[in-house]
Amino acid sequence: MNPESNNRYETAHDVRERLDYENDLLAKRTTWILASQAFLLSAYAICVVGTNTERLNPHAVTLELLVALLPWTAIASLVSLYVTVAAGLITMGKLRRTHKPSDPWEELLIAGPLILRMAGLVAPATVPAIFLITWGAVLWVR
Repeated sequence: MNPESNNRYETAHDVRERLDYENDLLAKRTTWILASQAFLLSAYAICVVGTNTERLNPHAVTLELLVALLPWTAIASLVSLYVTVAAGLITMGKLRRTHKPSDPWEELLIAGPLILRMAGLVAPATVPAIFLITWGAVLWVR
């Protein structure tokens, strides 16, 4: 193995490490989305029940305000988290395109099978959209 091919392997290995790092960030962002939206949906449900059952509640005005604001808060957080997910996906794509593998093993190390990459991106790409649709429906019905 000549020194040049050894450097290419290290470069491919470095790119793979960066891709793993970006993938970990993507997983964390997806977890943030799920956790924040679960919390906001629960808070919304509690507020809706609170406003409908206890009109004499001294906090009824606050509950009504929360019922009005929580969907917009959820949408704003989804948009901001979706931007971070999109940035991660763009970064991962650029990393894959910048390194030109010299052999099939390097390509497998960096890119992996397309079908597996796409399957792994289903949740980060669709979960925010699903919650956006849910909150949109809440606002539509409300």
